[in-house]
Amino acid sequence: MRINVFTCGVFDLFHYGHLDFLLRARELGDRLIVGVNADDYVVRKKGHPPIFPLRERMMIVNALECVAEVRPFWEDDPCALLRRLVGKPQRYFAAGDKGVRWIVAKGSEYTHANAPEAALIESLGGTFVTLDSLPIHSSELLARLVRVPMKPLRCRCGFPETINNLFNCGHEQNCPCFTD
Repeated sequence: MRINVFTCGVFDLFHYGHLDFLLRARELGDRLIVGVNADDYVVRKKGHPPIFPLRERMMIVNALECVAEVRPFWEDDPCALLRRLVGKPQRYFAAGDKGVRWIVAKGSEYTHANAPEAALIESLGGTFVTLDSLPIHSSELLARLVRVPMKPLRCRCGFPETINNLFNCGHEQNCPCFTD
């Protein structure tokens, strides 16, 4: 029997916590399929658009070796996507396999009560599991970045930089940092 693992998320500001979770989810089965929330969902849930649009977030997740397939979804929960995935022919495994088992993996902040896909996957004969999540979230990272005061850029000689003049301090030939 082959095992497909499904998980989903926003994956905005991709960080080590995302990677750790996806690597551990992949260890549960033979293939990891990741659903990525559409931009509209992010606005509805978090009150602001994602930093990276859906296509870019999907490209980042798809670039990971542990991920076999990435699918977008626009609904507030992944149940419709999961129904489509579980119901489609399993073209990924050789004929003669005794079937495919499905596991839905979510972070430890989820339970049967707040993850509608838990009841769905179990009704379809699959398993719902939670994996411990690292205590890091993109929203918290963004909030930290906003609070960090930016130091003004300075040339090695101490002359203030501007964005248009990052590699030359502005006083041209007299500066020891000037290069052609």
